Amino acid sequence: MAFALTNSEPATTGIVRVLAEEMENAKAHLNADNTNYDERIHECRKHLKKSRSLLRAVSPKLPPRMRKKAFVIL
Repeated sequence: MAFALTNSEPATTGIVRVLAEEMENAKAHLNADNTNYDERIHECRKHLKKSRSLLRAVSPKLPPRMRKKAFVIL
């Protein structure tokens, strides 16, 4: 699914919401019982990659300390 920001929310709120959704989706795929291990890992990594790409897109606007912390976490 593509990132979706709404007109009714501030950009920062939308970005945080999208990141939280991607992290929840990654966690859900790891905990899923209906697919094999390799598929769960693959889906989880795809969500983590989406999160990193969003962070890279907005990182020039983040304070340097926050930027470094965010990339260490992901």
